[in-house]
Amino acid sequence: MSFSTQDVKTVVNRLLSRSLKEDLGEAIAIAVEARVEEAAAEAEAEGWAEAEAKARAEAMAEVRAEVRAKAEAEAEAEAEAEAMDKRKTFTIYPDDMDATEANKLEVPLQCWYSGPLFIPSSCANSLCTTLGPEGILGQLNEIMGTTFPLSQPLAALLKTCISRNDDFGMAYSQLRPYWFYDFATVAKRMEAAEAEDKKLRSEALSSDGKYITNPKLPPRRIWDLCSNRVIPY
Repeated sequence: MSFSTQDVKTVVNRLLSRSLKEDLGEAIAIAVEARVEEAAAEAEAEGWAEAEAKARAEAMAEVRAEVRAKAEAEAEAEAEAEAMDKRKTFTIYPDDMDATEANKLEVPLQCWYSGPLFIPSSCANSLCTTLGPEGILGQLNEIMGTTFPLSQPLAALLKTCISRNDDFGMAYSQLRPYWFYDFATVAKRMEAAEAEDKKLRSEALSSDGKYITNPKLPPRRIWDLCSNRVIPY
């Protein structure tokens, strides 16, 4: 069989065309794969950038919270220090003794004390229902050396003491540790402390109730020397 020159050219052109198409397809495939890898790298970089930005924002929020807490603590400490010079000084004696009888003793300082924050029984025994919110606040301001107004959060705290039928000594012992805090947060602080105390006590014994797992558990009640009252820990 013989082939003409034209037939040979036609076959060669077809072979070249097929080779070019294959090369072109391979080049396109490589380009697509490269673009996919590039897009994946860009997405990963964006993800890292977003994660880094989020971490920076969280860190800044923590720093701001720490600065705010430090400023609040410093303000509370400053207010308490300023109030120390204004606190009223009381002299307390045993219930069955007065100043004259205490001074006749050989060691009178064992029977009376004079200083701020320690209130006499005559003050501690006053009923909150009789004093009312204004009366309770007036005595607390005098004892603590402050001039706090009867704000709504503080009034709510004092009304709680009245509703429990507390005497002033009990109300004083409960509020004194929180007196220089933000009164709007005191109720929540008390609830959190009570919840934490219940949790500690519930976990103080083993599951069968035979063994003490927390020997350092604080007492349920303590004697508050300042108010001369036995109060919950």
